[in-house]
Amino acid sequence: MRLRRLCLERFGHFTGRDFDFGAAGDGPDFHIVHGPNEAGKTTTMEGALRLFYGFPHREAYDFRHQRKNLRVSAVVEIDGAARHLTRLPLRSGALVDETGTALPEAALAAHLGGLGEEDYRNLLCLDDDTIERGGEEIARARGDIGRLLFSAAAGVAELGSALDAVRAEADAIWGKRKSKTRVAELKRSLAQVEKEMRAHDISASAWRGLKKALAEAKAHESGAREARDGLQHRAAMLAAERRALPQVDALDALEARLAPFAEWPERLDFDPEGLVALVAEDSRARADAARLDAEIEEMPGSTRTAVDAAAAVGCDVAQIVKSLLFAADDGRVWLVLASGPNRVDPALLELHVGSTPRLADPATVRDVTGFAIGGVAPVGLANEVPVLMDQDLLAYDVVWAAAGTPKSVFPVDPAELRDAIRATVVAVTSPA
Repeated sequence: MRLRRLCLERFGHFTGRDFDFGAAGDGPDFHIVHGPNEAGKTTTMEGALRLFYGFPHREAYDFRHQRKNLRVSAVVEIDGAARHLTRLPLRSGALVDETGTALPEAALAAHLGGLGEEDYRNLLCLDDDTIERGGEEIARARGDIGRLLFSAAAGVAELGSALDAVRAEADAIWGKRKSKTRVAELKRSLAQVEKEMRAHDISASAWRGLKKALAEAKAHESGAREARDGLQHRAAMLAAERRALPQVDALDALEARLAPFAEWPERLDFDPEGLVALVAEDSRARADAARLDAEIEEMPGSTRTAVDAAAAVGCDVAQIVKSLLFAADDGRVWLVLASGPNRVDPALLELHVGSTPRLADPATVRDVTGFAIGGVAPVGLANEVPVLMDQDLLAYDVVWAAAGTPKSVFPVDPAELRDAIRATVVAVTSPA
C-alpha cells in the first residue's frame, strides 16, 4: 500500500492542508516532511494514524475543530489501483469512499501488515516520546517490539520468547504444589470418581434383594393405582348424583304443576314474538284508554255538534274532533276524524280507500263503533276499524273529542291520539 496524497481537511490546527506525494515513479519513493518547531509535523503524522486506525474517544487534536467535525482524507494506492478514503469520527461507518459509502475496516487493515496502532507507532513513527520509550523497551526487553529488538541485538532472535512459551505451557500442565494445573485438575476429578464409585458399590446379594424389593414395590404401586382410580370414579359418580338431586326435586315439582294442563297443546299456532308485540300493544292501549277515561268531562249541555262542543268547552271549532263513520257497498268501513269546520270530501276519500264510500246509517254506526251518532269516540270502538285522521288537527296542541255520549268530551294531544289509535294522517277534507 502506498500513500499518494494526504489531506488534513479538519484536524489539529489544519484546515484543508494537502500533502501530495505524486504517483509512484521509477526512482526512489521516499519523502521527507520537514519544518520548524510547532509547524505541524507531529500533527501530520497523527493525522495519518487517524486515517489508518480511526479517531480515539478522547481526542487531543480537537482544539480548533470539534471532534465531531474532524476529517482526514487520502488517496491510497492498493495493488496498483488508487482509492479515495475518508476517516470520520463515528462509532460505525467511520471509513467511507469518495461517494460517502461506508467501507469495512478490513479495506485498510488488510494492507497494514497486521500491525496494530501501538506497534505501528513503535516501529514506524519517530518522535521524542517514541524514541525514548523504544530505548527503554530494548534495554529491558519489555514489550513485543523491545523483546524482538533485544533478541536480535543478542543474536538469539526468538529464542527468549520460545523459551517463555515452553515454560508457560509446562507450568499449565504441572507445577509443584500448584492447585490450578491440568494435572491437579485431573487428580481431583479422579478422586471424585473414586469416591462416587465407593458410594454406589454394593454386594451381589444386596443387589438381588433390592431388585426383588423393586419388583414388589412396582406390583404394589400398580394395585394401589387401580384402587385409587376406582375410588375416584366412585367419588365422581356420587358428586354428580348429589348435584343432580336438587334438579330432580325441581323437575318433580314442575311436573306436578303441569299435571292440570296435561291435555293442553304443547305449542300454540302463532309467532311468539307476535304475541309479545300484541301484549305490549294491548298494554299501551289500556294505558291510553285509562288516561283518556280519567280526562273525560261531562258537559251540562249537548256536545252533539262541533259548534255545540266548542261552545261548551270554550275552544275554537277547529279543535273539535268529528268522528264520522263511512261505509262502502262491499261492507268495508272507515272512521274519519275531521276538524270541526271541515267537510269530508268523498272524492278525496275515494283516492285513499279505493272505492266510493258514504256516511254510514245510525244502526251501522252503533253496530261497528258501539256508540250512537253525536257521541262516537275515536277510542274504545266495539270493532277494529281503520282510522283516517284530518291533517288539520295536528296544527293544535290540544283537541277535543267525543267520549261516547252526546254530553261528554275529553282533551287530547292530536299526535298522541294518532299514535294511540294508529291513525293514518291524510288530506280528505275541505273547508266548509
